[in-house]
Amino acid sequence: MDRSAAETRATEAEARQPAPLNYAPPLPARWRRIWRFARWGILIAAIVLASKYGAVVWRRWEFLRLQAECMNAELPQDRPMMAAGLDQTRSLAAQSKEYQVNSGWAVRADPRWAKLEARLGLPAPAHPPATLFLHERYTSSGKRRLVVVEISKEPLSRGDLIVTVLSPADFRTDRDRSPPKPSISSVGIWSSRGRSSDGYLPPAQTVWGAGVPDPADRSRFTIPLEVLGLSETLRLKLEDDETVSTAFADEKGFATKVRESWDRFVRAPVVGSMPQELTVTRPELTPQQKIADAIRRLRNRESIIRGRAARELLHAEVAPRHIMQALVRAVEAGDFAAREGLTLAIERAQSSGKGVEAELAKADRETDPAARAFLNSANRAVAAEK
Repeated sequence: MDRSAAETRATEAEARQPAPLNYAPPLPARWRRIWRFARWGILIAAIVLASKYGAVVWRRWEFLRLQAECMNAELPQDRPMMAAGLDQTRSLAAQSKEYQVNSGWAVRADPRWAKLEARLGLPAPAHPPATLFLHERYTSSGKRRLVVVEISKEPLSRGDLIVTVLSPADFRTDRDRSPPKPSISSVGIWSSRGRSSDGYLPPAQTVWGAGVPDPADRSRFTIPLEVLGLSETLRLKLEDDETVSTAFADEKGFATKVRESWDRFVRAPVVGSMPQELTVTRPELTPQQKIADAIRRLRNRESIIRGRAARELLHAEVAPRHIMQALVRAVEAGDFAAREGLTLAIERAQSSGKGVEAELAKADRETDPAARAFLNSANRAVAAEK
């Protein structure tokens, strides 16, 4: 019995053994050499393609990443995107380094759009505009677009909105090599509703907030603002022709309130800690007296006062427009030499009656070294505007 049981166990153990594998015969030496050369060829081809197209693919991926960040961007709702006034500007600048402060304005330019804008090759303005809205929107026909709304503090922009509408790129397009041209859309509240003599509302009384997309309509979005202490909402819509239409929530009521507030503003000192001279020129002054008063305020220590005086002189047309544009730009940019030279030329022109251009042409004959340097700086500023 023991022998029979042992044989049975041995038979079962043999049955449990795996069947032997029948390996394929090895490749002939000739085919092994071909396969070895093929592997080296694939590796070399991969290296060549990576060296030739790797950078292009990386740049494309980086561009699409920046574009996606802008398409899904959410601007901070707890602080203004653009504000004006000495006290508020200083407060914002002290709280965060994301604001750029110049001539009494605090401006927040979104860094994501700034990077994408640079990749698109769009020209960089002297003063970066505030980014009021940055997100994707759809037309009513279903076209997906990146919509960017900015507002500039350039001296001659008159507070117009700069609206950029971009068709999103993908790996098959080459959008980053053919930059789009931004379309300019004017809100129109500054001159038509504000009764400002030069189309500007008081800098110390304007605040723009961050825009938000409308969750109920993917073509619409809103931007809050405050003018002369009055809160309002600007409603915008991406149209089928890829332009952006604008309207206020309370169009007639807001216009009336702004006009009333503007009338009170021009008749009273500015509230808060702003200097008394920030009030506009009194209406009882004659036109010549207003010009003389504006020229005097060009040398005021407050940049906002100097800026307003320059814009008043621009509106009064005391000199050809390109000269006055140079003055406004010098004041806004803090170019003391050019501002002083243009102020000196305007003062002399008012006394001699010969015109500002004639006074600027006398720069080389000026005997006072300081005045000659100022006039030469003014001439360079004027030449840059032509």
